[in-house]
Amino acid sequence: MIDLLGWLKGRLVAEYNESGGINLALQTIERFKDRSFKFKGAGMKHRNIPAKEIVRFIKEELPSYYTYTTKIKTFMDIKKTEQAHIIINGTLGVTGRYNPLDRSFTIKTENTQPP
Repeated sequence: MIDLLGWLKGRLVAEYNESGGINLALQTIERFKDRSFKFKGAGMKHRNIPAKEIVRFIKEELPSYYTYTTKIKTFMDIKKTEQAHIIINGTLGVTGRYNPLDRSFTIKTENTQPP
């Protein structure tokens, strides 16, 4: 079943996945290794980042003392190009309560193919 908002945006097939940890995000980025990405985090907003730089950031620069959950949405856009939207949430302490130290990172594939 196609959700209404995705249908209005022209997304043909959407698939949702969720897991604890960051392995699912690494697998998805590896699947799109020939594409460039947009990255958004606390105080950071970057475009046109290669996949191996995103993988390096996730493996080396995310603090290990956070508990991470990953939500991924993959879909085909109106031009029949596969896209991914990855959200990595890092919580510190009790889950479900507000903590100003919690982090959230959003990674999206860019619409254009690299030259």
